[in-house]
Amino acid sequence: ARLVTDLIKSIRSECGKDFIIGVKLPGEDGMPNSVLESMAVGVPVIGSDAGAIPELIEDGVTGLLIPRSHLHQLPDKIHQLMRMDRNEVTAIIRAARSLVASNHSPAAERERLQTILEPQRRP
Repeated sequence: ARLVTDLIKSIRSECGKDFIIGVKLPGEDGMPNSVLESMAVGVPVIGSDAGAIPELIEDGVTGLLIPRSHLHQLPDKIHQLMRMDRNEVTAIIRAARSLVASNHSPAAERERLQTILEPQRRP
């Protein structure tokens, strides 16, 4: 925790910005809700390439991605995000929100399920 606290202080002094980011490292989740929810509310996400995270995060487009075998790159990715100008971060946020809205909204999920279940209902 001290390493992360020191890293945040360093970034604040270097970049002069306060920030909120979502970080998702390898775990048990296939399609983690924490990533979907962060993206949906406009929080830039840094994630590993574990599970279904790469389906959500395209590096530099909808967030930042780290290979799970290179998690030591997390501080570099945080610095990369903090050094981006406002337009770059805004583009990532918009692309991520659009991805979630079009592919993972309740309506999109319902439509996908109906497509799967409809052939089973017909005699």
